[in-house]
Amino acid sequence: HERAARLLGAIDTQGKRTGLVRDPADEAFFAPLVERARAALDPATFERVRREGAGLALAGVLAEVRGWLAAPSSHAV
Repeated sequence: HERAARLLGAIDTQGKRTGLVRDPADEAFFAPLVERARAALDPATFERVRREGAGLALAGVLAEVRGWLAAPSSHAV
């Protein structure tokens, strides 16, 4: 859940930088996943980790996601 909060921060930052926004279908899919991560963490932890993710450079975020995808056993949500 911390990874989800961290990547949410990174995604939101990249969206602001590029002007891209989630369309309604993506938001409908994405929102429950975010809420599940938010509910699993205490509010302070969720926001702290989300802010940390918001400060990540794009190259670092991409490397983190690629590493996660390369290790299928770590895909538990």
